[in-house]
Amino acid sequence: MKMNNFNLNANSFYAYMRTLAAQHREIGVDNQEDNRKHFFVGELEDFYKGLCSVVEFPALVVEGFQINLSDNEQDTVYRESAFVVVFSYNDHQNTDQETDCYSKSEDVGREILRRMAYDGDDAVCPIRINNIQGVQVLNETNKYAGIRFSFTLSNANKTEIEKNVWQ
Repeated sequence: MKMNNFNLNANSFYAYMRTLAAQHREIGVDNQEDNRKHFFVGELEDFYKGLCSVVEFPALVVEGFQINLSDNEQDTVYRESAFVVVFSYNDHQNTDQETDCYSKSEDVGREILRRMAYDGDDAVCPIRINNIQGVQVLNETNKYAGIRFSFTLSNANKTEIEKNVWQ
């Protein structure tokens, strides 16, 4: 069975990323009873500013995206986005704890990227993941650290018009 195109639009992209978070054994499903969450959509700055009170660590924060379309006859959709994997720690004086957060975040993030590549290969119109970069993030005030992974998704886009949406 072929995967849906998770690079089709915002709904498909965010739904796919939410599914990855829920299916990953370490990140897991959000806790509805106490409103604590493992998965967030938004800019990292928003996460820094106020979401920490509802975070269940480890957490996956999926940032916004930018779309570019190619100019050739078979349009290609390029979606530039990023996600952050963060773990909490107890003592910011203990650099071993921070380093452990970075290591665990890198392991989880790289596994998410591998899963995206695997699922992208199985899509009806294959999705490629390129331009991957990882950068450390650290918040000493709220005691969490992790890795921010930026990437570009690309795949062919439907070029025919939808006749049923035009009068």
